Amino acid sequence: HELQLEENPLIAFVNFEKKRLYRTKSVITKSKQIGWIAQLESPILCRIRDSFFMLLPQSFAKNQMQKLLNTDIFNP
Repeated sequence: HELQLEENPLIAFVNFEKKRLYRTKSVITKSKQIGWIAQLESPILCRIRDSFFMLLPQSFAKNQMQKLLNTDIFNP
């Protein structure tokens, strides 16, 4: 896609890389947050976490996954 917008392959690659890294950083940040929450060891915090997630509507998780899967790095 970037090669269609830019004749110079080096510039096209740099543009693509910027867009790819933006999305990648977002995925990494969310993954770290989820991992931190999922790996809690305190029994009290685990109960709070588990209760919180049981109260969340299923649509919340579905919407989060759809945002991730439907991200178009070429049209942010």
